[in-house]
Amino acid sequence: MNDMPVCCPQCGSTQIAPVRKNYDMGCGCLGLLLFGWIGLLLGLLGGGDVEMVCANCGARWEPGRHKDGASSGCLPSLLLIIVILLLLAGLGVFGAERSTSTYRDGQGRMTGSSTTIGSGTTYRDGQGRMTGASTTIGNNTTYRDGQGRMTGSSTTIGNNTTYRDASGRMTGSATTHGNVTTYRDASGKMTGSATKVGNQVIYRDASGRMTGSKTSR
Repeated sequence: MNDMPVCCPQCGSTQIAPVRKNYDMGCGCLGLLLFGWIGLLLGLLGGGDVEMVCANCGARWEPGRHKDGASSGCLPSLLLIIVILLLLAGLGVFGAERSTSTYRDGQGRMTGSSTTIGSGTTYRDGQGRMTGASTTIGNNTTYRDGQGRMTGSSTTIGNNTTYRDASGRMTGSATTHGNVTTYRDASGKMTGSATKVGNQVIYRDASGRMTGSKTSR
């Protein structure tokens, strides 16, 4: 029969006690990083678990693991969660839509491209260098340059979109009817249009001359 008292694997103290966790801060922080504020709910997954706590040095470990050394907290669980999330993301389980668009000028020469994943879009020039990005939340879109600085925004209500610069001043608008979108400047003067046919969009200036195109897939 083993009568040896349970000792802290960190300092050897016998002043230890079981404590029931109400919230797992590690899982909560991971959820915050991955999913925003709602991700804090992940911390509840560790609630109710029992762990041993040393009153002398503060070490924590799972019951029955005192012979193997103090537990490194929830790090192993966090690493496992990260691996699972990465695998799920690779399999497309999260359902984030991905689309790529190619832009060309009026002569058909490629001028750039964009890649959209979920609510975020990254823009690149003809050489593949990143030139900017946009993020859409609800009916609001924020635009940023290649260094991440905000350059403007747009708000869509119904079939009308209003564009603003980084200072919030209105710079133009767009109105969509069917597959045709008409663009206007801040004074309401028409500056161009876009017509969508299948997966292609044809851009024209105010005089109706073709200025470029976009093909999405």
